[in-house]
Amino acid sequence: MGAPSVPFGQIIHPFGELTVAHSMLLSTSQQYLSMPASNPAPDSFGHQYEALRDFTPMRWMERMFGEIAAGDYPRLVDLPCGAGKTDLVFLWLIALARYGMQRPGAKAVPRRLVWVVNRRVLVQQVYRIAQALRERLADSSTLAPVRSGLTTLGADAQPFEIVELRGQTLQDRDWVIRPAAPQLIVGTVDQIGSRLLFQGYGLGKWGRAQHAGILGTDTWVAVDEAHLVPAFVLTLRQIHAKQTSSLESLPLPLAAAFARLPFWLTELSGTPGLPPPTPTPFRLTEHEREDPALRPRLAAEATRRAVIEVPAVEKKQLPGKLAEKALQLAHAGQVRRIAIFVREATAAASVARGLKSKNVCLITGRLRGYERERLADNVIFRRFVGERTSAEGREPCFLVGTAAAEVGLDADADAIVCDFADLPTLLQRLGRLDRRGQLSTSGIVPQMHIMGVPPEPDSAVAEKLQCLAKDLRAANQPVSGALLAGAAWAEADEKQLKAWPLGATRKILAEAAAPNDWSSCELAAAAAPPVQAPPLTDAVLGAFTATTEDRGPYLSPHPFLYGFTEDESSAPLIDVAFRLEVEALRWIDLDDDAESAGDVRAALEAIFTRFPPLRAELHHVSIGAVRDWLKGSPGSSLPLLYRDRDRWRCKLADGSCDPILRALRPGSTLILPAAANTLDGCAGLLKDAGGEAGMVSISDVLDGLQKAACYRRTIAPATGRVAQDGAIAWDSESEASPPDQPDPSWKQTFRQILRVGAVDYTFRYFRPDRAASQQLQYLDDVGCVHGHLTRAAAEAHRLAEAAAPGDAFLDSLLTTAARLHDEGKRFPKWQDAFGRQSAEPELAKLNPRLSRPRPLNGFRHEWESLRHALDHVSPPPGLPVDHAALWRDLVLHFVACHHGHVRPSIADEGLTPGIEPAKQNATRVDAALRFCNLQRQLGSWRLAYLEALIRSADVEASQVQTEDEQAEGDADES
Repeated sequence: MGAPSVPFGQIIHPFGELTVAHSMLLSTSQQYLSMPASNPAPDSFGHQYEALRDFTPMRWMERMFGEIAAGDYPRLVDLPCGAGKTDLVFLWLIALARYGMQRPGAKAVPRRLVWVVNRRVLVQQVYRIAQALRERLADSSTLAPVRSGLTTLGADAQPFEIVELRGQTLQDRDWVIRPAAPQLIVGTVDQIGSRLLFQGYGLGKWGRAQHAGILGTDTWVAVDEAHLVPAFVLTLRQIHAKQTSSLESLPLPLAAAFARLPFWLTELSGTPGLPPPTPTPFRLTEHEREDPALRPRLAAEATRRAVIEVPAVEKKQLPGKLAEKALQLAHAGQVRRIAIFVREATAAASVARGLKSKNVCLITGRLRGYERERLADNVIFRRFVGERTSAEGREPCFLVGTAAAEVGLDADADAIVCDFADLPTLLQRLGRLDRRGQLSTSGIVPQMHIMGVPPEPDSAVAEKLQCLAKDLRAANQPVSGALLAGAAWAEADEKQLKAWPLGATRKILAEAAAPNDWSSCELAAAAAPPVQAPPLTDAVLGAFTATTEDRGPYLSPHPFLYGFTEDESSAPLIDVAFRLEVEALRWIDLDDDAESAGDVRAALEAIFTRFPPLRAELHHVSIGAVRDWLKGSPGSSLPLLYRDRDRWRCKLADGSCDPILRALRPGSTLILPAAANTLDGCAGLLKDAGGEAGMVSISDVLDGLQKAACYRRTIAPATGRVAQDGAIAWDSESEASPPDQPDPSWKQTFRQILRVGAVDYTFRYFRPDRAASQQLQYLDDVGCVHGHLTRAAAEAHRLAEAAAPGDAFLDSLLTTAARLHDEGKRFPKWQDAFGRQSAEPELAKLNPRLSRPRPLNGFRHEWESLRHALDHVSPPPGLPVDHAALWRDLVLHFVACHHGHVRPSIADEGLTPGIEPAKQNATRVDAALRFCNLQRQLGSWRLAYLEALIRSADVEASQVQTEDEQAEGDADES
């Protein structure tokens, strides 16, 4: 590569002249703070934005709002760090309200904004911002027109809903059955990506298509820090292409409706990595760069410096050196908030230990939700995300983290110490340095200290890169090679490949005059790893959308979200929870009689099928670390439960781990016993998850999460439990505590006695008692009370009007399907199982006197509904022949699939008993062909969206949700 022009260990020159930068920053900030408030028109964007934010919008926001309102939304937002990209949320909300007031003549604006962040800890940060926005919107009289516009679109009690997709909480249960409501949905790549691909983690047959349809239609997906998840962006671009290209070929009766239900995709990044999706990205104009509100932050960049140091230590000793450097900066006295960033979670934990300070906040992407929920109360964390004040005290504090802390988090550090990484990562870290420009105004030069030099790639890595370049040059990829990996990789020769990507980053840092020039270097395109993502072909999409068979282990959504990489930050993760119930397996011998052992296993499998671990309980461990652990003595000696495809299975202590190793795939879950004697055996797993092995980390934390949980649990007696803030572990030597008392507003739905040691524990599980004041629900009208079918048809009409006002085809389609969807429940076997008495009208839902229906042995009422509909569906008069055929096919399909089955077929057990002796009968074949033809005509997401409207009408017409309607697992009627 040649000798670097600036020796390593010396300070790289700052941008421009320090005195000029300070002068400009001080004058502009003082000028802006003394500016009088503007007086925009009462109904203008500026007036409404100011009412929401308490300050006037920046100039770029004014321009972007006008483009959004005109339907010309930005595909790529390329703004500098600190320019306020997150305010896209406010622009969307005001534009959506305008659309609600002006439609149908106005350009459509999607009623859902899906904000995708790269790390779980960031979800809560954006969520809190959105909550403050909603409170302001509800209280301000100035914003009455905005509230009115949102209400016309389908808003209910709140002007818009906020959804936090990070787990199974009560507030997350209902959003997917309210497709007409304006919604801001905040989630991670895993949560949003898996759902868009019809493979939602933790969802059953009912939920997969429901979530995919809602997220893939009438939705604006905004990917924050898009350059850090290039594989996911490529997958989204493929979904967007399928959605937009098929719009022109939609069947005419539905074309107008879906023209009002667009799918938008925007990538937000201050350092774009992939080729831009459009020739005209949204960037600041010269006029906008002179905005008084923005100039201080832009000017602050001119004072940043990067310092490169090469400590003479091995890699394993580098965390100690990073901690030592951070302490040196703290003792110097000029800086008080010091961030230390590293690539690996294990290294972050080592740095935190090396600081030997009580003022340390550790943030990794694998923090369990239990710990993340308590992060906002951390005093040290608040010092980094709040404004710098003189009241903080002089004692230094440290933020130690991986990408979770350096990505998107609005953290502001006075100094940064970090290990070497590729160029996009370094630029990301740089964005956390004096983010608000407060340090620069005091005359202190903010510095980022980069320690360590990357080793040259070994021969195996070089060989892989050469093969990649060769394949790209062959131009035989289903998706453009230059798009998948960038033109620089396709054109690289063998010598260059041996030096890239970290070698290219090193050369840029040595030759570039300042951090601001890094991105403009010729090698910048190759200073990040190549993106290797699979193409989303029709065959892959067909496999993802099907629900007939259990999900197999060989086709996972993970490479579509993270690509084929060996980077730790994108390694496939396994979820690990700790539960007291699993301790019951420890007391079963492999030699015990099969009946007693089988009873305990069956009980545990039933518990976790109905009450799976909440996502906030889960540690996230790399799949490689889990495999190594299972092959070693700790993993083989402990009892556990694991999820094999869509079923829970038990492994006894000292049982074989081979079935678990075969079943493991991204998103799999292991449940281990929460007991004191589990601690030592799980130290390796917790280390990979970025945490320390302690009693809380291996405890059952469900009690600490029950305020928001979708179910609750009590355990009695409480002997042998040690607790801390809702975290419980079993210990035979601990003292007894008072038994838990169930909340009277929750109804017990399951009870199981499990023996742990010498004590029989009674585990009780509760769900909200929605049936407390509920009367029997009937299919047909009884007196002046509407039956379920009438209410479902009315709800379907409301949803049709909200989606496409005045569209007679869509209205009749949905209302007819809603009236017919539950006709199969008249079948005697179903009525008997759900508790109908002989003199009563036919039931629509479970008799409240029963806690569960009697076994149906797999029979599906919706299949009987389809058989009924075949003889009772007549298209509205006056429809052209081809329109009438489409209408009939859609109605039949909606009736058959409203619980997620018949995509494309149904299990043998679901057929109507005694009616269809042949498994491959004509009705079954026709149903499968009907699904395939409709998916080809409408596209996967639009068909799923229409299905979702029917499911939503069904649930909203009910006074209680069944477990499969809650999208948790696949609670078949069995």
